[in-house]
Amino acid sequence: LSCPVEIVNDGVNGLLAGATRGIGVNVTAGTSNNCRGRNAAGKEGRIVGNGAPFGEFGGAAEIVQRGLQMVNYAWIQRIPPTALTQIFLEAVGARDELDLMEGLSNQQYHPFPFMAVQIFDAARAGDAAAQAVARWAGEELGWLAVSVARQIGMENEAVEIIQSGSVFEAGALITDPMRDVVLRHCPRAVLKRLDGPPVVGAVILGMEQARFDG
Repeated sequence: LSCPVEIVNDGVNGLLAGATRGIGVNVTAGTSNNCRGRNAAGKEGRIVGNGAPFGEFGGAAEIVQRGLQMVNYAWIQRIPPTALTQIFLEAVGARDELDLMEGLSNQQYHPFPFMAVQIFDAARAGDAAAQAVARWAGEELGWLAVSVARQIGMENEAVEIIQSGSVFEAGALITDPMRDVVLRHCPRAVLKRLDGPPVVGAVILGMEQARFDG
């Protein structure tokens, strides 16, 4: 290609599409999670973006993984019974909890990220384990934002924290605990849900490469 080329990921798209002049932090939570930031001087911050192996949580895959841990805790009687057990049994077609654990251990059964929707439903219905999973996910997403805000030196400024991705459709279940963590460490932060398609960010990025003011 004879034109300028810039290759980024969904973390940048949400930032450019949602933040004023592309300055601030974007937390993306969909199938997994990502976070990118940029300050007024152009300095960028980021996480690894490879999820659980690096301790970066909050996307649907990690929520389902955490939900499975709660199902196991209930099975071994670490916690009381949870509605999550039936969700997992039905999702993979297991006969009972023992079959579920054996099938998952042998990779016969495979949970899928969309099960996060059912976990949120169970949380709204009052299931304590599901509520704990949602709260954990929101707090983890908050920590992603705090970490990147620190990298770009905006933790004490009125930094815009953009929330993009389908997990945020869970609403207060995710955004309330996320806000608590963010404001504890970035007291002037402003949290905003991305209003519009993330592809707008790609258009703005292209404009910047062509020396237009995105």
